[in-house]
Amino acid sequence: GGLNQVTIQLETGKQIDGDVIRSFPEVDLAFIYVEQNTNDLIPFSPLAGVPDDVPLTVVSANGQVARGKQRKTKRQLAAQWFPTDITALPDAGGCPVLDDKHFLVGMITRNTTSTSSYVYGLNINAIRQYVEIFRQETTSGGRIYCPSCGYYSQAPAAGGYYRELCGGVTPHARQIVRFR
Repeated sequence: GGLNQVTIQLETGKQIDGDVIRSFPEVDLAFIYVEQNTNDLIPFSPLAGVPDDVPLTVVSANGQVARGKQRKTKRQLAAQWFPTDITALPDAGGCPVLDDKHFLVGMITRNTTSTSSYVYGLNINAIRQYVEIFRQETTSGGRIYCPSCGYYSQAPAAGGYYRELCGGVTPHARQIVRFR
């Protein structure tokens, strides 16, 4: 939604500020930086996809749970998505989705189709690929995050006034008066 900062509520109820460092609007995914140590991580599913009819559990930050299963579909879906039979979420989405063996299979989104109220999950392997894209972007210097479009822009490194994807003005160019 173009935010640079968001408030993150931890499972303890403590709230901390987080900085949006990259987003991928096309898959409803944002990476948020917080200064918080983590002791336990949910193990990732070893499978490439989510099998048909596997039971799914969605756990929200406030502890509410939604249950469903991976839904068979005749539609051709991009590999990053898996359909569910879940129609009601406990919050805005972005919650982990666990399979029947308690492996992390993805993240639930509020994405639906115009013909159905079922929500979709973003596969954990796709999320890992987006993490790799972000890692590669951050190792090639001179890029900055653009909250307008969610992408890393190369325009500032080249001295550009406008970001190449969305046309937004780069931070260094905001104070420059170009016309009078």
